[in-house]
Amino acid sequence: MTTYNCEASKLYYLAPVNRDDLGMESLTGYIARLAQKHLMEVGQLINYELVPILQKEYLTRIALYGGTRFYNHASMINSIGQAASDFVAALQKATLISDLTTCTFFPWRQVIPSRGLIQSTKKWCPLCFQDALEAEQELYEPLLWSLQAVMACSIHGTMLTTKCPHCGQELRLLDRHSKPGYCSKCQQWLGQKEYKVLASDYELAIAGQAAKVLAAYNEASLAAPENIVDFFLSCSKAFGGGMAEFARFIGFSKTTVWDWCKGKNLPPFPSLLAICEALKVQVVDVLLGNSKNLFIALSKPTVHIARLQKAMGQKLNVIKLRTDLENCMKSEDTPPLSMKEIARKQQTSRKVVERYFPALCKRISGKYLANRMEQAQNLAKQRKIEIRNICQELAQQGIFPSRRNVEAAASWKAALRNPEIQKEWKAIVYGSNPST
Repeated sequence: MTTYNCEASKLYYLAPVNRDDLGMESLTGYIARLAQKHLMEVGQLINYELVPILQKEYLTRIALYGGTRFYNHASMINSIGQAASDFVAALQKATLISDLTTCTFFPWRQVIPSRGLIQSTKKWCPLCFQDALEAEQELYEPLLWSLQAVMACSIHGTMLTTKCPHCGQELRLLDRHSKPGYCSKCQQWLGQKEYKVLASDYELAIAGQAAKVLAAYNEASLAAPENIVDFFLSCSKAFGGGMAEFARFIGFSKTTVWDWCKGKNLPPFPSLLAICEALKVQVVDVLLGNSKNLFIALSKPTVHIARLQKAMGQKLNVIKLRTDLENCMKSEDTPPLSMKEIARKQQTSRKVVERYFPALCKRISGKYLANRMEQAQNLAKQRKIEIRNICQELAQQGIFPSRRNVEAAASWKAALRNPEIQKEWKAIVYGSNPST
């Protein structure tokens, strides 16, 4: 007689979403979607269903007394640490889904450190949400969007946004009222039909690199720290000056690179992404040990990764700095920002920005100057028309349009001091060849 396992799950048997274009769902997004399916708030799901399974004192206190400390640090659920493992185990027990570790970076814990891995605030692509809604697809939050290094959507070529278009607030990665596609603060829809904040080629490349790593989760067991060590040793040998020259090339200190080469420390994922992109090597090949025979481009990268971070003694965001400059070039806003205004927004000096992005800064300055010249020409045309109208009105009143009379009626001071405006006035009063 055949026997069957009829164990029932406490929560719905809800499989995580894994689309080819956006990749695997994040565990924080999965929790929000699971709560939505049960017509519950995330806070209720965690307090009444997961806390009894997890039996963690800090979660029990939050369930009893409230507080936001857990939600402020919810990024740990998508990361590689014990919290990710605990929540995966609890959700698997409650839903009977066999493996939810793929919704986190836990499979890559041997080769990727937690520092700088997951961003604490939510990022999303408004166009992806809108497309999913119109195509009647499941709304979900990809694990890719939670990575600190990923700032662009490779599907639409746009930057991910971090603020609700309705209330203007940044959102936690997971909150008591989180719901896929909606703001956890004002509950408004986060999708947009029109969104034109374009991403740079560099940002799209970084997003593509990270997506390939997440897509290879089935091979994560092959990843080993020795693969990264071999990669950095090979890179050092490829440079004529050895490790010191390679460190200078990528913009990190020799001590830092030495620790990577000796396996004492692992490079943060954002740094590894930037280095591999500069060398035109796939990060996933480095992690899986497939980079030994790859050709490494030795041409000087356009950005010294770590040097930018050290500029002005601040932790400058390389992604944001370069992206903001390229967005300024692409923006059709009038008037365009000057380099001084851009540097002020970056909380640094104009010299620092121009030192590391001279070509971009030159183009932005040229765009700004061209706009200033166009504004000056338009203003001159308007004032010439005003002078002509004033002369006509004075003539109709029987008053001679002398310099004093015209300047008294003009809307700006010393109206005829400008040579072009004065020439226009003389042409009106004395004819095309005025005599002085």
